[in-house]
Amino acid sequence: MTTGTGSLLGVLADSASGMGIPHAIVTAMPDSAGQPPHSALTDTAGGFLLSDLTPGLHQFYVRRIAYFGPQFRVTIRPDKVDSVTVSSHPVPVEVLCPVTTS
Repeated sequence: MTTGTGSLLGVLADSASGMGIPHAIVTAMPDSAGQPPHSALTDTAGGFLLSDLTPGLHQFYVRRIAYFGPQFRVTIRPDKVDSVTVSSHPVPVEVLCPVTTS
């Protein structure tokens, strides 16, 4: 962690089972123009870490196929690791396959 910045340590969990949701993307939107967003991929237990965030209120977005994409806000403190648990629920997904005939 760079001095003066903060980090967010979190878990993304299924709202019904409480189990971690792997392979989701958690993104912190930039707090000013010209800065790239910070993103992290959840691990097999749904854990993630976003580092080097500027202090202040940040908006976070979660994306994962077959799950509702929750949004949340966290105030990041300088030189601290803040933590959060976020839950999401599954949504129906329709998979379309092309049909070929010979």
